[in-house]
Amino acid sequence: MYKSRIKKTAGSLTVAVDSQNGELLSLVDESSGDNLIKNSSYTLPNPFALTIGGITLTAPSNTDIKKTPALQPEVREGASSITVVYPMLTDGVRFFDITVTVEIRCLPSSRLEFSIGVQNRSASRIDECRFPCVNGVFHGESYEDDTLVYPFNAGLKIRNPVAYLEKTPKKIYWRWQQYRYCYLVDGICTGANASGLYELNNLYSGPLSMPWIDYYSDNCGLYFGMNKTNGICSLSVSTFGKKSPGMNFSFVKKVETDGDFSMDGITLALHGGSWYEGADIYRASRPPLDPPRSRGWFGESIAVCAHYDFKYQNGGVVHTFADIPLLADTASEQGGDHLLISGWHTDGFDNGFPDYRPDPDLGSPDDLCSALDQAHARGVFVSFYINTRLCNRKFAHLQTLRDEGSAIRADGKPYDELYGDDTLAFNTMCASSEVWQQHLLDAIRYLVELGADGVYLDQLAMAAPRVCHDRRHGHGLYDWTSGYRKLLQEAGKLQTKAGRPLNIMIEGCSDLYGNLVDGQLVSTFSYYFSGAYPELYRYANPEQTLVDMVYPRRNNVMRPEHIGKRSTEMINRTYINNCYFWVYDLEEDNSFFNDPAQWKYLKSVLLLAKKVRPALEGFVFRDTNGIVSCDDGLAARLYENGEECVLLYASESDELKYVTLGFEAQITRAETLDGGEQATSFTGNKKTFLTLPPSRLGAIWLHK
Repeated sequence: MYKSRIKKTAGSLTVAVDSQNGELLSLVDESSGDNLIKNSSYTLPNPFALTIGGITLTAPSNTDIKKTPALQPEVREGASSITVVYPMLTDGVRFFDITVTVEIRCLPSSRLEFSIGVQNRSASRIDECRFPCVNGVFHGESYEDDTLVYPFNAGLKIRNPVAYLEKTPKKIYWRWQQYRYCYLVDGICTGANASGLYELNNLYSGPLSMPWIDYYSDNCGLYFGMNKTNGICSLSVSTFGKKSPGMNFSFVKKVETDGDFSMDGITLALHGGSWYEGADIYRASRPPLDPPRSRGWFGESIAVCAHYDFKYQNGGVVHTFADIPLLADTASEQGGDHLLISGWHTDGFDNGFPDYRPDPDLGSPDDLCSALDQAHARGVFVSFYINTRLCNRKFAHLQTLRDEGSAIRADGKPYDELYGDDTLAFNTMCASSEVWQQHLLDAIRYLVELGADGVYLDQLAMAAPRVCHDRRHGHGLYDWTSGYRKLLQEAGKLQTKAGRPLNIMIEGCSDLYGNLVDGQLVSTFSYYFSGAYPELYRYANPEQTLVDMVYPRRNNVMRPEHIGKRSTEMINRTYINNCYFWVYDLEEDNSFFNDPAQWKYLKSVLLLAKKVRPALEGFVFRDTNGIVSCDDGLAARLYENGEECVLLYASESDELKYVTLGFEAQITRAETLDGGEQATSFTGNKKTFLTLPPSRLGAIWLHK
């Protein structure tokens, strides 16, 4: 008997594909009868797309098959699987000797696992593979009450993404020294692409910190993730907007080869209406690659005072090495015990990369060594900035390094990048090039010999990975992230002069690197007004430490006014998320010392954090999972360790606040910002009702 579609069921999830051409037709939640695919646009590829020289190859249409029977795929049914084999592909004019095999396997707990294998016998180079193409999805009757969490950097949380991605954001332009910035406010996509789609599409592991998303409503959620790297891939979410609602999901592999390749381990799962369940699926399907690092002194530290003003890109010098003891004193006065020095090397920040030797304008190596000893005598640790990606083309003495270590494009040319001064050009260096790794490790070892306590490795987990075609490097096309992992593993073996493990912070965050480092800088200010949600990464990887920037309210010329206006909000969020504080001190450009009121507030928050953080050791970040309700104007986060839990909270006003927890517990300890009145509680109906004192910030310890 003829069947137009083939169905398979996994738990409460039924998938159906077209029996003629293998396209994905429906995803039905059997518990409600809801088909999540509400909008099957025929202009979008399904179930895969291969890009070759600007053209797209996908499953043949039924009309194509009728005209050319040789395009007919073989569709095979297993007991719990569907396999579709496409013997050849067409763009409607030409035929390509490419065989594509797509498999969908049904797993327990309402899960599907997708894989694709591509055999390319044509002479054409395949640029990208988009798979699986899950199109036109929303929950229930309306897309308007759906929410998307997407791991751009530490995370985005976007309510009604169909409408929000279509929304035109405000663009705030800002000039600081040689730099020209554009900040997006109240929106995130700046326009439709060539296909008419509003799309988020970020590479893993660069801007994309984890390979999964969750798309959920009150009663149902959809997890879409990948439990391996599959080379260099991005995670695409897109929509046509309100005019043709529905969300589209796919992974996009950078192929850039005329050979065979595959993608597998891609999971689609249904769950209840909370992204926390999606995070649990992610953690179960993708166990950590490394045990968490022992953070040493960094585990007890609460803030770094960042000085990018030793030597700026334009050559301006604000501080020399002789100033380091005084800067250590001011960091201590502020409440921290950690200095970060940038622009310390030849020709300064965003210029002298990677000539990592002390700049003579700032002092000698002996001067730097002596200054570090004096900082240590004051109980302050000192870290140094190193850029892990760039080599300035102006340095003739580094030509061999560029020739041997640059990342090379498919056309044989090096990738290049510009920052700030557009007369300066940098080669992008290959993360898996041994000569580049050794150059960076030599720089780190040199700093350790001088007395450094740590290094900050810029761009490592934030800038996009590159496919490198230089065969002399001895790596595969897609080994970028494994190269950085090797660098971090080797750097992690180093000891300081005092016999402590070298502290390592990196820019960005990534599940590929997080347990190899001590702190990950997430800079949520840069996308704070476009759905920034660091709680996503924090919840999914609670054993790791995120570092976030805070800014003064007044006299901050480094960042635009709309960021300064959220100063208190950003400080409070960093506190309740138990993140490490990154505090700039750039004299006239960006310093809390020029905003006395906020400096006083920051110092009081750091003093409270210093009391709270050690007591949170062993507690797991639960976000608001377990908090039933909070008053308006109150933000709270829950931490758990067996029968013990801690609530960190921040309020917009000095008034009594109320919180309800979804379990019964008794208060055992409390701390407030001003050390005044304490919280009270009563229990009933398996809940705890807390009355919080009129203090802006606090912490409450409870026993269940």
